[in-house]
Formats: sequence, C-alpha cells, structure tokens
Amino acid sequence: MSNSTLQSNPLFTSRINYPIELDGHCEKDIVYGTDPSLVMDIYYPKALKSRVSLVIFVTGYPDPGFQQMTGMKLKEVQQYISWAQLFAASGIAALTYSNVDPKKDIFTLLKFLGKNASALGIDPDKISIWSCSGNVPNALSVLAEDTSIKCAALLYGFMVDSCDSQAVKEASKTFRFVNPLSGQRFPKLPSTLVVRAGMDEMPGLNSSIDAFISQCLRHNTPVTLLNLPNARHAFDVIGHWAGTEQTIRSILAFFQRHLIR
Repeated sequence: MSNSTLQSNPLFTSRINYPIELDGHCEKDIVYGTDPSLVMDIYYPKALKSRVSLVIFVTGYPDPGFQQMTGMKLKEVQQYISWAQLFAASGIAALTYSNVDPKKDIFTLLKFLGKNASALGIDPDKISIWSCSGNVPNALSVLAEDTSIKCAALLYGFMVDSCDSQAVKEASKTFRFVNPLSGQRFPKLPSTLVVRAGMDEMPGLNSSIDAFISQCLRHNTPVTLLNLPNARHAFDVIGHWAGTEQTIRSILAFFQRHLIR
C-alpha cells in the first residue's frame, strides 16, 4: 500500500458514524514529558463545575513511523477526534496524545496526569481507557500495571496470545504495533467492555478475543462482551452498518455508568 493510499485511507480520515453536538472546548498540545514532542489534547465538556472524569485513547503505534506513512500523528486521526468530541459532549473529558515509544510514553502521561490533575481539572480517581484494533495490546499493558484505572473499553482489538496461538505476536510484527504482554501472565483487569465485530477480517483477531474472554471467565474478571455478529473491523468509521449508532450509545453508557455517579 502506497503512502498516498494510506494518507487517503478512510480509516484515518473519516469521523465516526454518529451525530455529535460538541459545545465544549479542546486544550491542544499540552506538553506532558521532557521531550517537547510529547503532547496531549484534552477535550473538555462545556460544564466544568468540578473535576471531570477522563477517557484516555491509548495507542500502540509509534507516532514517527505512523506519521511517516500517513502524514499525521495518531491524535490527528479523525476517528479519535470525533470519539473524543462525543465523550466531551456527553460530560466526560477525553484525551488524545502523541508518542515516540508507545510502551513507555503512556506511563509518562499517566504520571503527569497524577501530578497535575488539579490544574487540568481532572478527577484522578475517575480515569479510564478507550482503545481499538492494534492499539489494544498496549492498553492491556496499562491495565495490567496501573490499578487506578477505573474501567476500559476495547474495540475490535488484538488481545493477548494463548498457549495455542501466536496470532497477536505475528500481527504485531506485520502491523508494527507494540505487544508488551507477550509471554507474560494474564493481567488483572478493572471492569472492561470488549466489543467484538463478528465479520472482522483481520487474521487471528477474533480468535484472540475469544481466548481472552475465556481467560477472563477463568479468572473471574469483570468483563462485558458486546458481540456484533454482522459488524466488520472499524465499523464505527467505515461502512454503514445498521447497528453502529446503537453500539456507540452502548459504549458511552458503559463509561457513564462507571465514571458519572
């Protein structure tokens, strides 16, 4: 696939298939590390009477490589921008960020948020994660290490390999996303929503979800599976699947139950 094809790929240039009426605002390019290229955007709801809960869009691809291929950073992908705007319109702040080393920089970000929560207007006890596709393995590594994360939604993502499959490891080599939990023990997780697209065409992805759910049940993990038999990969931005809006409402409702009391 050529660079020009990647740059016009609707997966990166399309907004989610959901109506959004954003009346909040976005604080852009807040530096969160010693490297000035490590910046974050926070999308705030209109009403800021007190500290707000937060959803972090965890990514697993290094921005330098992603930008070289697509001409944009991950936080500039329209899917992330429109999801973040939707969360803000729903009363929950949303955070997108740039990275150089996905495995390391997300923890630098979390540390920065912990130290600066008050100044940023963020409730440090109500931080959550949204992640999708090849970004999910990195999100799982965060959930495994940071027990303060309130909840997480993982959409059509590669999970962790089982003893019977190395599909995630192989996919990480092919698509160049990080896979920090490769070969490690199954993580302890907070309340987690897994969204499975039944018609997903990515090799090994759904089998990794199936094995992950089985492991969750074995470990008595608080997991909710939303199985969409007729949905395809990236159904929220690509195509016109009839159940998109209802599914997005269900994902929003999951976060609202855990973050807005």
